[in-house]
Amino acid sequence: MNPFVVDVGDDDFESVVMQGSQTQPVLVDFWADWCAPCKQIAPILESLAEEYKGAFILAKVDTEAHQMLASQVGVRSLPTVLLVVNGQVADHFMGALPEGEIRAFLNKHVQAPTLSPLEVAREQIDANDLDAAIATLNAIVEQDSENHEAFLEMAAALNLRGDNDDAAAIIERLPADYVNHPTAMRIKAQAALHALIDDAPDLATCQAQFEANPSDPENSYLLAAREAQAGQLDSAIERLLAMVMHHRDHRDDGARKMLIQLFDLLGKDHPNVRAGRRRLAMALN
Repeated sequence: MNPFVVDVGDDDFESVVMQGSQTQPVLVDFWADWCAPCKQIAPILESLAEEYKGAFILAKVDTEAHQMLASQVGVRSLPTVLLVVNGQVADHFMGALPEGEIRAFLNKHVQAPTLSPLEVAREQIDANDLDAAIATLNAIVEQDSENHEAFLEMAAALNLRGDNDDAAAIIERLPADYVNHPTAMRIKAQAALHALIDDAPDLATCQAQFEANPSDPENSYLLAAREAQAGQLDSAIERLLAMVMHHRDHRDDGARKMLIQLFDLLGKDHPNVRAGRRRLAMALN
């Protein structure tokens, strides 16, 4: 739930908008459920409210439920968006403006929050500017060698760039309370999977070897690993579950261990993981 977004109406418009704007700018969005442009800008406004982290409050007024209020304020078309500062309308716009124009509108009146270096790095990762993110994170940890969040983000960036071993090495140096962090588990799982197949034949060769001798558990094992690497997760999981049932001893229970690595890689909420864990538990019983 976004703490910077509130629904207001007849009873609290005065206190939330007019009085509240004495200490904090309030962006008032007059909307209606039937209004397509209203629905178009609503997620933009809410996202900006979250991004600006309380530099302004977004107050939403459902004009169908509060027609008198909309009329008193002078709303004639939807959406209408007012910026109220110190109890006065400082600016307004009507219609579904693009995000860039709404951002420019806000920046004329509202101080955008300054991002911390770690937040900058996260935005760079989200934009897939991995080299820049790693440079930003290196600068952070040079100043603060105990900034474990920065090290975790660096491992994530390295992992996305394909530097799996370097990412895993960073994870291994993090404190114990990071062991079960989803990012740490995913990176360790990827490194372990990479180690399993580092010297394995390519996917096509593994497929051919399996087809030539499907009863050889090693052929099944290597094919499952290459399928997992190639993103063929359903096939890899099915193959490994079959091995758990029929070839538990191969590679010292290797099929079960690889399944656990795959589950860690995908994350606990992935549908393949939820179903796969249930089936693995049944196979082990």
